Amino acid sequence: MRRADGHYRWLLSRGVPRFRLDGSFAGYSGTCIDISDRREVEKLKDEFISVVNHELRTPLASILGSLDLLASGILQTQPEKEQRMLQIAATNAERLVRLINDMLDIERIESGKMTLNKQVCDGAELMATAGDEIRGLATQSNIQLSVVPLPVRIWADPDRIIQVFTNLLSDAIKFSRAGSTVELTATLTVSAQQVQFQVKDQGRGIPPDKLTAIFGRCQQVDASDAR
Repeated sequence: MRRADGHYRWLLSRGVPRFRLDGSFAGYSGTCIDISDRREVEKLKDEFISVVNHELRTPLASILGSLDLLASGILQTQPEKEQRMLQIAATNAERLVRLINDMLDIERIESGKMTLNKQVCDGAELMATAGDEIRGLATQSNIQLSVVPLPVRIWADPDRIIQVFTNLLSDAIKFSRAGSTVELTATLTVSAQQVQFQVKDQGRGIPPDKLTAIFGRCQQVDASDAR
C-alpha cells in the first residue's frame, strides 16, 4: 500500500465475503495488518543465511577435501604433500572457529552481554601480534604484509583490538590481488589524545554508496552466492 507520504508498506490482508439476505454479494469484512517490519526481518535473515552459507562452506569444503585425500591413502608415499593437506585442514578449521566466534560475538553485542576488559596496552605490541597472526594467510595469498608499529599507550581491550585488526587484515588480503601490499599503520591525532589505526589495501575498493551499509549486521557489497 502506498501511504500519503509516498512510502510503501507491506500489508497482510485477511477477509471473508459478505452476502445480503437475497444472496447477492455485499463486499468483504476483514483486517489489514502492517507487516513491513516482519518483511524486513525476513529479508535480513535471508541475507544472513546467504552470507553464512557461503563463508562456512568454503573452509569446510577445503577441510573435507584434505581429509578425503588423507583417508584415501594416496599421499602415503608423499609426506610433503600429506603434511600440506594437514596444514590446509588445520588452517581452515581455525578459520571456521573464527567465523563462528564472530557470529556469537554479534549476538553478545546486540544482547548487551559483551564485556570489555580495558587496560593500558602498547599499540605497537597489538599491531605486531595481529600481523603475526595473519602473516600466514598473507603468504598463502602471495600478499606482502607491511606492519609499521607505533609505540603508544592506549586504554582498550587488547583481545578485541587484535580481533578488529585481524578481521580487517584478513578482508584486505581476501580482496587484494596477488603480489600487492596490505598495510597496517597508526598515527596520533594533533591533540595526541587519540590514535588512529589504518588498514590499507590495493584492492577494488568499496563503492561510495556502500560505505555506510557495510557496517550493518553481516552486510557485504555483494551478498549473492554468485559473487
